[in-house]
Amino acid sequence: PENSKINIMRCEWYVPCTPEQFIKFMHDFDEPASLSKNSEEYKLVELFGESDEAKYAIYYIAYKKVLTAAPRDFVYLKNYKKLDENTWIDCSRSLEHQDYPEIQEKVRGKMITCGHYAVRDDDPTTGEIRTKINFTGPNVAITSHLVVLINSRNEADVQIFIKQ
Repeated sequence: PENSKINIMRCEWYVPCTPEQFIKFMHDFDEPASLSKNSEEYKLVELFGESDEAKYAIYYIAYKKVLTAAPRDFVYLKNYKKLDENTWIDCSRSLEHQDYPEIQEKVRGKMITCGHYAVRDDDPTTGEIRTKINFTGPNVAITSHLVVLINSRNEADVQIFIKQ
């Protein structure tokens, strides 16, 4: 709605991997069911380009009704790009797509532009590889995306991610 207020947040944390590993992990949807038990459909709608250093794609994801939250769906652009040897970025944003019109049975979610800025920042004490992550976006994006990711990945998945 026109006069709605949206809280934008910025948060920062470290992960024990390289910037490339983190960004590509955040874009790895080969097994979308592992992202959320509440998702019912996940599709790659269109791939505009993919290389070792960048990816641009449109996705569709639908969620089941959960408690009091109505079933929802999203159509969004998700991309990442390597800026230099130690820096990667990603960004996501809703858009409209002619093959995925709004349907009456679901609330069409709107993903306001959000993203990660990942910079390698190895631990000065131990020398261990680590990356500083800065996330900027609406506070709903952090809870719906990262909390689901953190809560649904099992320890084995995390260890595989760290070792890549």
